[in-house]
Amino acid sequence: MIPARKRRAAVTRIAAAVAAVCSVTLLGATPLPRQWENWKYSRAILAATVNERSLTVVAIPLDVLKHAQGSLDDLRVIDAEGEQVPYVLRLPPGSPIEISRPSTVRENIFSKGEYSQVVLDIGQNVSYHNVIAFGTTGPEYVVTADVAASNDDANWQDVATSVKLSHFGYPPQESEQSIHYSVSNARFVRLRILEGGHPFPILHPQLEYLEASPDETTPLAVEFIPDSNAPAGRSRWSLDLGSEGAPAIAVGFQTSEPEFRRRVDIRYGPKQGTFGECSGEIYRLERNGEKFERLSLPVRAFEAADRYWQVDVTNGDDQPLEGLQPTLYVAPRRVVFWQEPGKNYLLLYGQFRAKKPVYDLAARTDVKQLDAAVPATLGTEDSNTAYVPPIPWTERHEWLMWAALALALLLLGFTAVRSLSRIPQAKE
Repeated sequence: MIPARKRRAAVTRIAAAVAAVCSVTLLGATPLPRQWENWKYSRAILAATVNERSLTVVAIPLDVLKHAQGSLDDLRVIDAEGEQVPYVLRLPPGSPIEISRPSTVRENIFSKGEYSQVVLDIGQNVSYHNVIAFGTTGPEYVVTADVAASNDDANWQDVATSVKLSHFGYPPQESEQSIHYSVSNARFVRLRILEGGHPFPILHPQLEYLEASPDETTPLAVEFIPDSNAPAGRSRWSLDLGSEGAPAIAVGFQTSEPEFRRRVDIRYGPKQGTFGECSGEIYRLERNGEKFERLSLPVRAFEAADRYWQVDVTNGDDQPLEGLQPTLYVAPRRVVFWQEPGKNYLLLYGQFRAKKPVYDLAARTDVKQLDAAVPATLGTEDSNTAYVPPIPWTERHEWLMWAALALALLLLGFTAVRSLSRIPQAKE
């Protein structure tokens, strides 16, 4: 027989162990304020302590997409009192969307033996810019370019030098080029193509601003499925993300083929048969002992819930490329908000009926301010113990409706039986 003292000690140890297990179990579960009862998940925003109001930025990890809308329309930032905090949702790092800056072509000349040159004037109301984009025509080319900026069209400062540009498309096809440089608010921008043998066409040049966050592009752990019924002369793959999508910014390709050039068509959308499109070439070539390679194409699929994907590679009469396989590349979006001293914040998500919030913060905040935001991180995911699905009460308690219906039928039957029993019986 176990002594009473030992039994009590054993019970105490068991109780302590149970309490520890319970505390671990409940660690990731906390109630949210009543006004946020329809949001299922939250994460603490782990921001640095600040002594004055400052912009804070936090990257949204891809695993948030397991429980959030693919468009991230259900993201909310709240403070410790449950008050909603406005935020800016920035584009993924390296995303291909540019904001155009209206400008005027002041000069477009060819200096024989030296260069072709264009000068752009952004005007008095200068906005930040970091890209010059233009088109050109002609046969394939490999050239070098310089970009300079100036506030007075007289004193120039180089912002990009010895940039190599190349194109291997067919002569009738216009090619697009863009050169990135550090963010500038200079009024004038000068582009020189260092090819003095003949004029280099510089068509419809324009200045743009590109989101220029650090590159955090990663391949998504999903596999494109080969289509055995692809049309003749094509290789085709399809992909169903099985959710509302992901912030995709590019499709890349791997192959062991030493030299090739192929046209690629990419289609994507939220429903089968309704697709956005982009096209281009991938290649691995050698020209004059120099190797050139392009194995990815940018896509504009990070704002919509693009679930279905189709990739076509045109082979013509050539054999399909050895081991060719497409891969979807994604990058996290970023939430930027104003942090007040002494306040703590939560990121909420997991509300499948939430609409995209509308704030004027983006219109009130300069890109330089957004770029200078202080980085923060996210804590582990918590479940809302006070969660209420965002559906009508009758849908949440459907069993009550059926129980009420059953009770009504029972009462109706009972009343009918009683009524029949009160009908006088006919005398024989």
